Amino acid sequence: MVVVNYVDITNIDYELYYFFKKLVSKTRQKKADQYRFFDDAKRCVFSDLLLQYSFFQKVGSLNEIEMAYNEFGKPFIPGGKNFLYNISHSGKWVVVAYAEVPVGVDIEKIYTDQENMPIEFFTSEERAYINAAVSDERAERFTQTWTLKESYVKYIGTGLSTNLNSFSILMDDRIKVKKGNGIQEEIRLESQLFQTEYYLSICSVDEEIKIHEISLIDLIDFAHNKKKVNEAQIIPNEMNKVVRRR
Repeated sequence: MVVVNYVDITNIDYELYYFFKKLVSKTRQKKADQYRFFDDAKRCVFSDLLLQYSFFQKVGSLNEIEMAYNEFGKPFIPGGKNFLYNISHSGKWVVVAYAEVPVGVDIEKIYTDQENMPIEFFTSEERAYINAAVSDERAERFTQTWTLKESYVKYIGTGLSTNLNSFSILMDDRIKVKKGNGIQEEIRLESQLFQTEYYLSICSVDEEIKIHEISLIDLIDFAHNKKKVNEAQIIPNEMNKVVRRR
């Protein structure tokens, strides 16, 4: 089963932001500090926080997560064979998808600048599908196709090192990936209009998908539990220091 957790960061003010920021890694904190705009910093912090929450939900561990990266820069958790994940964010939404099999997820706000849509990244089949619509529907088709393509390259773990027009997303009775002359039958793609202004797409081999909204109350409870664990770990460490000094 693929679990998709999402959180709305709209109502995160500076006080809440700094409360949650203390719970993410030092590396993530430094990265957040480099952003000029507050919304970007929030997305940075809450991507890490929602990942920690999802890991706890699946594995039951409140310990700090150690990260590693594949050759294309896709992050993973070493030894986390039963927790494969992917992260996406756009606008007010932060999303984490996880499963016991590879998964890719992408969320994007519907692209409204129809004059400058980067259609050159799409195949002739995808362009025909998009251009067959007009006005708002054209923008929706573009955004949906884009998120599906992004979710696929994130699923295979190559990211944008894979040319986006090297494969096609086919909108049929079931959404399919066409690469070369063949359909990748084992791939399962799901996509939905999300909260009227966004498209959310998921790619995996698992057909069962559960989507959950994680509230701020959920995250606050998680934060308090994590803080207790951190404090419990600090005390023995401090005692060891005292013993060594003696």
